[in-house]
Amino acid sequence: SIQSKISIFSQVKSLMSTLSDVASKLSQNSSWSAMVATSSNVGAVQVSVSGAASATSFSVGVAQLARAQSVASAALGATNAPVGGGSLSIQLGTWSGTGTASPQFAEGTAGAVSVQIDAADTLAMVASKINDAKAGVTATVLRDANGERLLLRSDSTGEASGFRIQVAEDGASPGLSRLSFDPQLSAGLGMASTTPQYGQNAKASINGIAVESATNTFTDTIPGLSFTASQVTTAPVDVSVSADTATMKKSVQDFVTAYNALNDLLSASTKYDDATKRAGALQGDSTTVGLQNALRSMMGATATGAGAFQRLADIGIDMKRGGKLEVSESKLDAALKNPQALKAMFATNAGAGADS
Repeated sequence: SIQSKISIFSQVKSLMSTLSDVASKLSQNSSWSAMVATSSNVGAVQVSVSGAASATSFSVGVAQLARAQSVASAALGATNAPVGGGSLSIQLGTWSGTGTASPQFAEGTAGAVSVQIDAADTLAMVASKINDAKAGVTATVLRDANGERLLLRSDSTGEASGFRIQVAEDGASPGLSRLSFDPQLSAGLGMASTTPQYGQNAKASINGIAVESATNTFTDTIPGLSFTASQVTTAPVDVSVSADTATMKKSVQDFVTAYNALNDLLSASTKYDDATKRAGALQGDSTTVGLQNALRSMMGATATGAGAFQRLADIGIDMKRGGKLEVSESKLDAALKNPQALKAMFATNAGAGADS
């Protein structure tokens, strides 16, 4: 009998802890200020709430996606053949005038990275050394019917993540200049002889106002919101931000579920079953009966302070026979249209949201 009571009290403690957690959540301002953002075309623009956002709506147009700079060498002949000795100087920066015959390069804040290439190094070894140098570019070797090519791509997207490669050849083992890329000084030579793809920023418009980002994600354009462009649009994408009533509703329902679980355990432990002539393990226990009465009294209590909602019944939570709570979906949905009033009812101090 004692072991049975100890087991039940252990369950009561656990369920009380759960009820306390969900009740505490209802008392927090964050539970009633959550917002949700939606996009009319998630294939083109995805939007999410990243901070303190306000209810709003706007249209987004995507004119250009961000991309990284990439270049490729001409075919360099036989597989695993030496490329030539010397050093590669890799500098990050921004290319301008890329649509002209004389593009200009502005160096970035990071200094150039030098990569030493030995005379016997193959193209695969060159690519490995470039990658080990962590210069902001990634090298890959491509083999086709004409031989091996070196592919280089900047690690980040955006105009400022462009790069140039200057070469100092070893006179005794020439050939490394085929891996240079500096169309400002040597257009048509090295990897500038192939068609490069220059880095570019993502370009979009919000209600007709142009915005740019080095990546396809715009994080600081609208306070509290982050949106990611996935494709160029031909028509505006409508974005709306509103109160996250689904999350609020779940918090209320979690509270009701937690209370009912505790109420069921207390009722089963204190009842007398006429059919079996057996009493619950805690029947007549003053602590258990007192706890059950206190909880039921709290559920029917009136909130302190003025507000549109004063009792749980006002928002569609009614106490039924046996002390269980039941939710009226329609009444709760109507109450959720006024989240500030709900917060004022559940939080004793609605400003601080400390107690429930």
